[in-house]
Amino acid sequence: MKIQTFILSAVAMTMVACGTDKAGTTPFETDTIKVEKKDKQAELLIKVDYPVKGNTILTNRIKEYIDEELGGIYTGDVTNTDSVVKFYSDKYYGIIANQYKEDAGATAEYGDTDMPPYSKSYEILKINETDKYVTYMSKTYAYMGGAHGVSTGIGTTFRKSDGRKFDTSMMRDIYSEEFRQIIKEGLKQYFSEAEGETVNDENLKGLLLTESSLDYLPLPQFPPYLTPQGVVFAYQQYEIAPYASGMPSFVVSYDKMKPYLTQSALKLIGETQESK
Repeated sequence: MKIQTFILSAVAMTMVACGTDKAGTTPFETDTIKVEKKDKQAELLIKVDYPVKGNTILTNRIKEYIDEELGGIYTGDVTNTDSVVKFYSDKYYGIIANQYKEDAGATAEYGDTDMPPYSKSYEILKINETDKYVTYMSKTYAYMGGAHGVSTGIGTTFRKSDGRKFDTSMMRDIYSEEFRQIIKEGLKQYFSEAEGETVNDENLKGLLLTESSLDYLPLPQFPPYLTPQGVVFAYQQYEIAPYASGMPSFVVSYDKMKPYLTQSALKLIGETQESK
């Protein structure tokens, strides 16, 4: 099969952070590696911000994370970034191209010969960094026939000193009534902006795909992540709302979140607080 375009490049865009490693000597830096393959049958995009400099523990942990986000099946050295990306680009392009051929052959029997190409994309990019943590966003998209494709968007925050992930273990009292009110208010804010009008409790219930009480809504299945504005909570497609509602997400300011963060999490944002 002739591939019309193929790009494999370390983009000349090196992101230099303001923070340094634990010793305060090595800034965290990344290079963007992009692979793109496209023809009439299959489209593939892989775009990754790979660490090229910084605390070795942190950079190796993020390279492992990138491999896991891409599938976690590469058996070689995950620090060999070009080999990792080539492995997954070859694998996924082959999968979607072969699936397209199989499905196109089946539909051709019914006279349908005008199928759109199948596609997959993986973008794992750094979205925020301070002197204490770095946050990545992993976005995927897949279209393998049908009415529409499927997307995900998962943020992950790493502590710079040792590569530890920020997740729900760095939160406390998340089953309290007060915290669940924060979740409800965040969803109301998301849908108010999406609907262009204020959403109250009654409206919200009709917009969700859950039988849970509005005062005890489930947290997103994936952990929250840190941004300069606060802690982000993000639901995936169909997780709590219909496809048309997208991926409901909202930011809770650090002022509101402080009572629900552990001391280790508070240190990441440069805060301290007495335990409740």
